[in-house]
Amino acid sequence: MKEQPVRHVLLVTSGCVKLTQLSTNGSEVILWLLGAGDVLGAIGLAAGGTHTCSARVATDCTALVWDHAKFDGILSDSPVIRRNLGLILSDRLAELEERFREIATEPVAKRVALTLVRLVQRVGIYSSIGIEVNMSREELAQMTGTTLFTISRLISEWERKGLVLPRRGAVIVLSPDRLLEEGCSSE
Repeated sequence: MKEQPVRHVLLVTSGCVKLTQLSTNGSEVILWLLGAGDVLGAIGLAAGGTHTCSARVATDCTALVWDHAKFDGILSDSPVIRRNLGLILSDRLAELEERFREIATEPVAKRVALTLVRLVQRVGIYSSIGIEVNMSREELAQMTGTTLFTISRLISEWERKGLVLPRRGAVIVLSPDRLLEEGCSSE
């Protein structure tokens, strides 16, 4: 939970973890969906030993887990692991900066399309019909800074165009390239 002491550092090996914060009015904002290869808890080590956001399992997960004190020792003893963790956190910061710019400057359709394509790459589940992103419309609205109504309208429009298949609590992306092209040309 946010502001709780960091006790463990985790490396997600499968599944999906949702990282959130609450706004001042109590609304949940989704910051990240972490998938295989993502690290959970490392930012808190540098932030005074407390978690900067709350985490919940979004889909069944497996992870490698280290006690935070042992992990801190590993970082001290291993420049390669320290460098790799720095790269992971640097990539996360770069994506966060990009998403902030998108929210400030891009039309909603483009923001949602860009977000879905990122999620396909990070936590998508491949099947014979497409790539499933286990995220409800409400969660997608929370992550993209828009409303449930707007997300529902976009998903319906994209379904009519054969780009996505909505499911309960998920969206199946049929063609990430076409979705990105459509999202960038809308509005």
